[in-house]
Amino acid sequence: MKLIPMTEAYFRTYLQTALRLYAAEKVKAGNWREEDAEANAKESYEHLLPDGVDSGGQYLYEAVVDGNTIGMIWFAAQENSKGFIYDVLID
Repeated sequence: MKLIPMTEAYFRTYLQTALRLYAAEKVKAGNWREEDAEANAKESYEHLLPDGVDSGGQYLYEAVVDGNTIGMIWFAAQENSKGFIYDVLID
């Protein structure tokens, strides 16, 4: 397996799934009302990834095996050489 920078095409597909899952998690946890969840999720992602795959300080990679993308990882650089993993998906 190797990690490659996420393509715009994969990002668009990932974002559709991620927004749906994130909204559902927030509703299930009681943090958001169902009628607000989709807009809230979109706002959160737009804040974190204003420039999509080119958003500063955010690192989005596809996990590839034998030329096939099998998943992704998204993490952010933070102060003191630390980071935060936002998402990991394996198909």
